[in-house]
Amino acid sequence: MIAEMITTRAHGFAEVGERIEVWRRTRERRRPMPEELWSVAADLAKEYSIHKVSKAFRLSYTSLKKRVHPDMPSARKEPGPAFIELDMGPAARIPECIVEMEDGSGAKMRMRFSGKADCNILEFGKAFWRKEG
Repeated sequence: MIAEMITTRAHGFAEVGERIEVWRRTRERRRPMPEELWSVAADLAKEYSIHKVSKAFRLSYTSLKKRVHPDMPSARKEPGPAFIELDMGPAARIPECIVEMEDGSGAKMRMRFSGKADCNILEFGKAFWRKEG
């Protein structure tokens, strides 16, 4: 009895697959699959699974799912906001700048500035390069 039921189900699955393949071979280009075939595929998907049926018959998973669960809400239909303003507030970290220089004789100068540098960094560099050794 169980073996007979499994054979009947498998036969039905194969029959639907064959009907879809016949439609593919004989259809006019770019014509959608008839609702009758979608309905039969949806019935099988309720018994097996949407994934198994869509894969076996090379059908769109999403299209089949819509037919199996027509009452299920789909993805958001209204568009989201076009612009979202983010108030980042003041920066939590104070900006930092480190300038390191070394001349040919090996003399080194390192300057570290936190926050806004109120001095002219370029002038410090010029003074370092002009120094008398």
